[in-house]
Amino acid sequence: MPTGKVKSMALALLLAANLAFGGLLLYRMQQAARFEQDTLHQAIALLEEEAGLRMPQTLPAAMPLAPFVATRSAADDLRFMESFLGVCAAEDQGGGLVRYTSAAGDGHLRRNAAFDLLYHNSIRLENERPVELAARLLAAAGIEAQMLSAAPANDEPLVYQQLIDGTPVLGYHIIFTFQRGELVTVSGHYVPPHRQTQAFAVEPLDMATLLTRFYAGLRHGSYLCRELSVVSVAYQSDSTGQFLPLWMLRTDTGVFYLDAMTGAMSTG
Repeated sequence: MPTGKVKSMALALLLAANLAFGGLLLYRMQQAARFEQDTLHQAIALLEEEAGLRMPQTLPAAMPLAPFVATRSAADDLRFMESFLGVCAAEDQGGGLVRYTSAAGDGHLRRNAAFDLLYHNSIRLENERPVELAARLLAAAGIEAQMLSAAPANDEPLVYQQLIDGTPVLGYHIIFTFQRGELVTVSGHYVPPHRQTQAFAVEPLDMATLLTRFYAGLRHGSYLCRELSVVSVAYQSDSTGQFLPLWMLRTDTGVFYLDAMTGAMSTG
């Protein structure tokens, strides 16, 4: 048989084998996707039929966030405090506590990024409303945040939830306190500016498994809910300075938080 014909037959056989393998791989992928979809429908049915829960129209396909570690330097801390107090002198008090003093006031910043500051001469609201002054100071500090409630009346504090690219960071609040139309104190936590993305220690749970864990948590805690309105995400920090994504499930009776890797549930 001529050499050229042998080569052509060999290439044809190789092409046929690759096509067969590709078809098998596509079939298996389709089967896996169909199984995943069926499992999700079963989890939704479990919540609807057994827990009597109305479900949202759409659910996230997968966890969109990744863990990260946040770090900061002494220079970062100084810039942060000076955005509120102006030019400051910093004094290390030991034990992870640094004191900042300026002509405008005094402040403290701790190792865990908790801070507080007191103005010597309260900042008077000239042509600004409290929410406008707070927004200006947050912008100067490079903090992305949203107010947790409607603008309070009189001298009630303004409380802001810190965000990272629109995602809430649980426990990281900034509180502005006013007295007689003047800003007196600012306190809270801030997320350090340098962030390094990390991989999950284990693969995050898929949505079907997450909903099943949610159902088990409702049963175990004897929680009564009638509607699951939103499934969204948030960050939560641990003792090592790592910020971990978690799921945030908002119902008609409260908000539930589920660990993205284990499905462990807590309330907020």
